[in-house]
Amino acid sequence: MLISELAAKTGVSTDTIRFYEKEGILKTDGVARGDNNYRHYTDEAIEKLNFIIRGKKLGFTLKEIKKIIAEWDSVSPEQAANFIQSKVQQIEEKILQLQQFKTYLLEKKAKLEVSRVGWVEE
Repeated sequence: MLISELAAKTGVSTDTIRFYEKEGILKTDGVARGDNNYRHYTDEAIEKLNFIIRGKKLGFTLKEIKKIIAEWDSVSPEQAANFIQSKVQQIEEKILQLQQFKTYLLEKKAKLEVSRVGWVEE
């Protein structure tokens, strides 16, 4: 697929894709070039762009994302599976922490609403 198709499939502008390539975040080593010298991207580019998008939404810097992608590309499938399992466990722990904090905040809010109602009626 051409860069315009890649952009349409991922929601990332062609300028951003070119920027990621220039910065080495999205590697173009394995990207085929046609007779017209246009790059032809594979589905792997979609996967990597989606990873970059998710990483950015979660607060990772582009430098951190680049490092993760570089490490990811240099590990065996077994190491990758272990890495994924480790990240899933970290995510589950974070979800639990967030749920506990949400419960705490909702309890705090309920107490404030009760005290506010009680205060107004006095």
